[in-house]
Amino acid sequence: ILAYGQTGSGKTHTMCGPSGGLSSNDLGINYMALNDLFTISTSREDVKYDIRVQMVEIYNEQVRDLLSEDTSSTKLDIRSSSNGLFNLPDAKMCPVQSPSDVMTLMLLGEKHRASGPTAMNNRSSRSHSILTVHVNGKDISGNVSCSCLHLVDLAGSERVDRSEATGDRLKEAQHINKSLSCLGDVITALAQKNSHIPYRNSKLTQLLQSSLGGNAKTLMLAHISPEGESYVETLSTLKFAQRASTVELGTAHANKESNDIRELKEQVETLKKALATKEFERSSLKLKENTVTSERTKQLPQRTPPRPRRLSLETTSSEKGSIPGKPPKSPVSAMTFNRDHGTARDKECRIDGFNRTKIHGSVIQVYLALNNFIMFGDVTTDLLSFFLIVIKDVPNII
Repeated sequence: ILAYGQTGSGKTHTMCGPSGGLSSNDLGINYMALNDLFTISTSREDVKYDIRVQMVEIYNEQVRDLLSEDTSSTKLDIRSSSNGLFNLPDAKMCPVQSPSDVMTLMLLGEKHRASGPTAMNNRSSRSHSILTVHVNGKDISGNVSCSCLHLVDLAGSERVDRSEATGDRLKEAQHINKSLSCLGDVITALAQKNSHIPYRNSKLTQLLQSSLGGNAKTLMLAHISPEGESYVETLSTLKFAQRASTVELGTAHANKESNDIRELKEQVETLKKALATKEFERSSLKLKENTVTSERTKQLPQRTPPRPRRLSLETTSSEKGSIPGKPPKSPVSAMTFNRDHGTARDKECRIDGFNRTKIHGSVIQVYLALNNFIMFGDVTTDLLSFFLIVIKDVPNII
């Protein structure tokens, strides 16, 4: 239920009634709607209802909680949900038992609501007020039903040349007119059944999305001023109301949920939380292992690996690399060592499966022949140097 019209046309009077009036003649739409709601809830003995209330305002495109003690610092974010009922989870929600409890909260919210004087109204509302009643019912079979009622008191559209708004009042008027224009765009798109509805262009339309085009019923009260000077605003309001009357929302269905479905959803949520916990523990353990490994790596000394050295007959027979005080090894002992080393390499290659028997046999024959030459003194110095070079490169050839 929302009240629409220009500033000073009586929207707040219609929705809330006269200030402090609690008699049957001074009740507003809000109190009468809530009175019917509580009367129906008490008449249904097989269903137990839980009724809670939220009250917020949209001031300069910022959502503020009117039931909070400090409304200026309480800025709320609109969060979409699967059912579209809890779009302001951070707003204060108060349980109520009777219409008088709701009226007490409404009076508290009206005190916190932004208002100010203009040339057209001494007490002009400078924000959109939204009172949301959340109703959750549970029958004896365990089936759950949920719904909500939005009672909206819109700020009035105004012309700056007539309201003489300046400074903060001018900024407020610009935001009010912009949000009302976005509401008109949504109503037009719904009336024309467009594929895209611009709900997100304004906080007002985004918050009322489930009521304007969802599984809901909407009632709009159009307010006009009897003054002759307000002819243009009156004509604009009537045209807006004409467009709104052409919007077809369809048949509203009850949001019921059986006990079995509710239990399955609870199990799914429990499993999702357990899976998220396991993933977090796994990532934490992996991060811890990586940290420990990196610390161990830092503790190890940075050592250069030793270069492999290969024994050759040249270095063995050379006096440059010999130890002082010891005579160099004779060529016979060096050749004997190389012969034994060649035999060992021959056995190793046979175990690994390499078919190098002929090459190994030739190497051994060269060793033996050279050894015989040295023993009988039939080899010259040049020939010995040549065989030493060949024998040194034999391991690389193998």
